[in-house]
Amino acid sequence: MEIADSDQCCGSAGIYNLVEPESARQIGERKVANVLDASPELLVSANPGCTLQIQSILRDRGLSLRAAHPMKCSMLQSAAVLSLDIPLSPRFMHGFFRRR
Repeated sequence: MEIADSDQCCGSAGIYNLVEPESARQIGERKVANVLDASPELLVSANPGCTLQIQSILRDRGLSLRAAHPMKCSMLQSAAVLSLDIPLSPRFMHGFFRRR
């Protein structure tokens, strides 16, 4: 599922959130509002900075949302589709299925 304005920055590009924290926070707040409007069960982002920014704002609001890299989702989906019995390391799976 796509979120509204998914092409818009989350406010954590490079070191922007360090040099312009107030502006970065405002941008991040808009991104989080769009994420929450979509009511996802999982946040999937290839950019760790975006994931951290979104998670930080959610935490400040007393909310949580599981997050994963697209490659992790792709691997799990492929294993499920192919009905493969792939042993996954505990480190790989840490927190992925844990309810918060």
